[in-house]
Amino acid sequence: MRATVCAAVLVLTSIDSSLWVLMRWTRTIGASRSGEYAPSVAVLCAEAMKLVLSAALATREVTWREAVDALYCPSSAKMLFPAFLYLVQNNMQYVAATHLDAAVLPVLYQLKIVTTSFFSILLLGRRYTQRQWTAIALCAVGAALVQYSSVRRPQGTRTSSEPAAATGLGAVAVSIITSGLAGAYTELVFKEARSNVWVRNVQLAAYSLVLGVPSAYVRDGAMFAARGVFSGFTPAVWWVVGLVSFGGLVCALVVKLTDSIVKLLAAALSVVTSCFVSALVFGFRPTVAYALGAPAVVTAAYLYAVPLDDDMPPGHVLSDAERRSCAPAVAAAVLVALAVSSSAGCAPRLWPTPALRNDDLDLAAFVVRAVGDTPPPHRQSRLVLYGATLTEDNSPAVVNGLDSLCHLYPDAVVAVNNVTNGKLARPINTMVDGSELRVRLETRLRRRGVKPPPFIIFPWQRSDINTLTEMDVLVAWLRAAQPPNARLVVVSTAFHLPRAFLSALTAADALSGRPISVYAHAGPPLPWARHAVHSQGELTGTRQELLVAEMRRIRTYIAKGDLLPPGTGLARIAARDQLDEDSEH
Repeated sequence: MRATVCAAVLVLTSIDSSLWVLMRWTRTIGASRSGEYAPSVAVLCAEAMKLVLSAALATREVTWREAVDALYCPSSAKMLFPAFLYLVQNNMQYVAATHLDAAVLPVLYQLKIVTTSFFSILLLGRRYTQRQWTAIALCAVGAALVQYSSVRRPQGTRTSSEPAAATGLGAVAVSIITSGLAGAYTELVFKEARSNVWVRNVQLAAYSLVLGVPSAYVRDGAMFAARGVFSGFTPAVWWVVGLVSFGGLVCALVVKLTDSIVKLLAAALSVVTSCFVSALVFGFRPTVAYALGAPAVVTAAYLYAVPLDDDMPPGHVLSDAERRSCAPAVAAAVLVALAVSSSAGCAPRLWPTPALRNDDLDLAAFVVRAVGDTPPPHRQSRLVLYGATLTEDNSPAVVNGLDSLCHLYPDAVVAVNNVTNGKLARPINTMVDGSELRVRLETRLRRRGVKPPPFIIFPWQRSDINTLTEMDVLVAWLRAAQPPNARLVVVSTAFHLPRAFLSALTAADALSGRPISVYAHAGPPLPWARHAVHSQGELTGTRQELLVAEMRRIRTYIAKGDLLPPGTGLARIAARDQLDEDSEH
């Protein structure tokens, strides 16, 4: 029996911790590498898997005809309401995973104890012991501490790249309320009309699909049209879908074969595991509030669910002696969680915050250098101003940036791409074509009495487009069609300029022969808190969130060898500046 309990604890711990860590990873680091996926589609895929699995298990106890008829019987309509609640809950989980640390999520979701208890009293008339009320209060206090740790970090540890905790906490609140209400309501339905549990699960999954498909198209229809329904679905995302769909069933079977205390022990260990993994993968550093709140929540769950000798329900597999032997394990897990959290949040010497690496410093310096690059000196050589191909939301920054440069360099040439010539394998409706960019710029210049510069619009001949291929084509054209001493100024919106500038330097570095002087110019900043479409329509979010995504993409492309290291980019800029100094003298 001890071997069975240990195996069950390992299984449940793996499911609990890996679900939150993987979900968090796919919504942050994974999304920056492979593009964002639609959470609504992930929820629908999980419900479809549940439908198939529940139908297969239902046929072990009823016939196929009875299982199908159960979908059309009048009593099945009662499952429409909990299906809607579970659909909201599952979508909110992805929102929470986007904005909260993976170590915080399993702790906060223990607040389902509070909401489930409230709705059980309201709908089922359930009564609780004094010990359970104490556990509920302790759970609320512990979760409040963890929430505080998510919003308030020690001075100096919070950066602009951290997610908006308020949005994540709001998603958790909606999720646990809908979960508690759905659980109590479903139990009420089961008590009023005894039916096969798998048939009810089939009804829940079917209604979730009926409600989820139209809501997914309302919410993410634009993304589906631009990128496809399953865009961004990597193996890691499918693994999350599998954990969501099958994890609950596995947990139920394990608890049925062992005891509810096993689930509590696994919950305590998953908090520790999530804390370790989050520290390694996401740079999570628990605070004092987290160190106090997480063990309090785990202890509350134990006090709430584990019966004492005088109120122990019959029918459990574990004997009393084995049950009591598990209690010290839960206490030990709580103490380990406290020790880990304390060493991470309170004792920097035991778990120091890693120092910035040289490449981190180089990247930070390169970003500042790109956004604040010096303008090219006035000398007798062709200056090409390139407006980076971009989406409609960010086009004002490029138009205004080109406008200001045309005033400084009246003899400059403006180069743009023609991306609507039918060469792309998949047309991108959100991108602004070069001819449209020309019309907007010439209109602005004529209003001010400034003669528009010469425009060069070269057609895009490839079937795909991205920033690096865009710069490869541009630099190759510059080398072939422009004078030997031509210089290039890349004009882009501020959050995208570092990657566009580094891509141009990389493309110039790849060509043999005389080096090409490349400069960067940021257009006037656009509202950072406003949502925008970026990356050929594949990414959406506030411009601050897109800036974070750009930094991650730069790191990824550097690791793959697609971009120059930022230190090399800084060296190329220094060589360019020295050449400008020599030409001035």
